[in-house]
Amino acid sequence: VSYQKEVTKMSKFFSADLHVGEIPAPGNPSYYRGFSPEELQRHFLAQCHAQIGINDELYLLGDLITDAKYLQFYDQLPDCRLFIICGNKEQHIENFADEAFKRLPNHRNRLEVFTGFQFVGIGGRTWHIAHRPKDVIGFSVPMPALCAHAHGFWRTRQLSNGEPLINVGIDAWCGNIVSEKIIQLQYEGVTSGK
Repeated sequence: VSYQKEVTKMSKFFSADLHVGEIPAPGNPSYYRGFSPEELQRHFLAQCHAQIGINDELYLLGDLITDAKYLQFYDQLPDCRLFIICGNKEQHIENFADEAFKRLPNHRNRLEVFTGFQFVGIGGRTWHIAHRPKDVIGFSVPMPALCAHAHGFWRTRQLSNGEPLINVGIDAWCGNIVSEKIIQLQYEGVTSGK
């Protein structure tokens, strides 16, 4: 059964911090989630397949897997353009980008892997995106930003320049992926008083 939608308009989706392969132990984010890592992974993949079509883009802002032996998890994602921003977990995997291209035949021609920060257009605005909040805080050009890594339940904060910082990590969104529509609503909520 295929849950993949077929659309002509491209949409963008965001997530991070799934930590595939992490043992739920005190101090690890997976310990505090209230459901097993396997349940979260099934939920995440079901959402991706239900919402993301072949023309869409999925931005993963780091820490999806904890070890190279879990690279095959990416192959379970729907066929789409896939952008991976390496988090601290991926940065500890030797030659992560090379391994991703070798081991992910389903995404090889539609995969981009980045370290550090990048920019993405959402709702007519340029957004700064990075794994860690500290990589977008204090950026010299005032623009809204997306991050992950925080593992808390906060979703949106205001940067010192008045722009929103939105956490797209899986914990902040109760296991759900975040659409560009939700990001635009968060933006409007933070900036409506300007």
